[in-house]
Amino acid sequence: MEIQQVNMPINIFISYRRSDSAPYAGRIYDRLKQEFGAENVFIDIDSIAIGQDFVSLLQRKLESCHALILIIGKTWLTSKDEFGNRRLDNPEDFVRIEVTTAIKRNIHLIPTLVGNSVVMPNVNDLPEELAAVCRYQALEISDRRFHNDTDILIENLKTLPQKVRSRKNDNIDQFARNIKRTANQIISKKFPEFNLRYSKYANPLSETGVLCVLFCPDGKSFISADTQGLIKVWDVFSGKEKMVLQKHKAPIYIARFNENGETLISAGMDKKIILWDFLTGKVRHSFEAHEKTILSLAFNPIKNLLFSSGYDGKIFVWDLNINKLLCYWDSEQKVVYSLTFLINNNLLLSAGHDGTFKYWNIPEGNLNRVIDAHNCSIYCSCLSIKKNLMASGDRDGIIKLWDIVSWEMIQSFTKYPDPIMTICFNSDATLLAAGGVDNNVLVWNVKDQFVKSIEYRETSVQSLSFSPDFRFLLSGWADGKMILWHHIKKSFTPRFL
Repeated sequence: MEIQQVNMPINIFISYRRSDSAPYAGRIYDRLKQEFGAENVFIDIDSIAIGQDFVSLLQRKLESCHALILIIGKTWLTSKDEFGNRRLDNPEDFVRIEVTTAIKRNIHLIPTLVGNSVVMPNVNDLPEELAAVCRYQALEISDRRFHNDTDILIENLKTLPQKVRSRKNDNIDQFARNIKRTANQIISKKFPEFNLRYSKYANPLSETGVLCVLFCPDGKSFISADTQGLIKVWDVFSGKEKMVLQKHKAPIYIARFNENGETLISAGMDKKIILWDFLTGKVRHSFEAHEKTILSLAFNPIKNLLFSSGYDGKIFVWDLNINKLLCYWDSEQKVVYSLTFLINNNLLLSAGHDGTFKYWNIPEGNLNRVIDAHNCSIYCSCLSIKKNLMASGDRDGIIKLWDIVSWEMIQSFTKYPDPIMTICFNSDATLLAAGGVDNNVLVWNVKDQFVKSIEYRETSVQSLSFSPDFRFLLSGWADGKMILWHHIKKSFTPRFL
């Protein structure tokens, strides 16, 4: 019997800068829409409905696209913002985010030069994350030959379904080899089972991405923070919403509790740090000092100090006893993605864009030690005080385990070559959960280095949190869903919110 080959639709993302190439982008979009269908071509002008969350939608479209058309005009490289800074130098610039995501996810990238006398940018003129753009073969679309040049683009895109199938088959073959190798290593070894218990969208009435989930210290409740700037408090056992905290005006990337759980601290894109009375839901205090998005918070319970960092590369120290800024210092890292307070050493660890760990004396801010930890940006880290262990995850999908007494690396884990966005230990540091752009929730057996995928969805994992008693594992996803797993002895039972 002859098997017919199914024509696979391809999803195309058009990346451009409005001030640079909007007319060309519109014309190219019209041609691609006619050829591939409007549902398969994304452009921000026509594809985003009024009231939709732009950031969340943009992320989902990037995750599902097969090809990114990067439209480069005369001012694409040099375009500046209202403060006179080059837009591409800003890690929050949407064009930069779009292109960086395409490179990381190995999406078919087509630099498209529009207008007359436009050339590819020099690698030395691009930020490090965008340097790979220069490796791609560019297509020129001129005014005089617009339709002929666009026909070439269309023919190139038509070859993508076969390329996508080939890449998937290669991934499946490699995955099968990994499974076989792992199975040989762990025959007769037991591993916890993760069975779904419940799942729920944080805000079912809108396209809201969950950026942070966190258990309360008592383990009876947890919070979610989303792209709309809302914090919601949920009951663990019933999955019901208990309270909504609304003060932020932009996405919230990070939240932390103080040691007794009475104060919740949140921060994000609006550059504000807000201290909440968790019992009443009222704002106790707010801080403003950062120049850009805040990505990380760390807490010193002994001296009641709060540390914050983000896209401005600065680390701020706040005294919560008097609600004032004590000091700040320049980390000399373009972005500080993660902060961890080492209570046994009275040191603050920062991890960032340059792949290094930096250890700072508190509160002076003197640099104690620098460790070349990863070969690329470190996106997340977590700590187990009981076992003197720390884990870190990077842009290339590598997780490293560290002894915080000797500062030596103990183990290195990897599963997929995609960025790790979130990691967390269970209470006794026997398991390490990780998630990110590969759309999997992975759990590593730290001792045996065995990994198990307990959930895969068509969207990225943004945040993970173990409950204090290790009974639950919680995940937050870019499409707004939260999933809770329940652990009974040596098995996890998923529980959906």
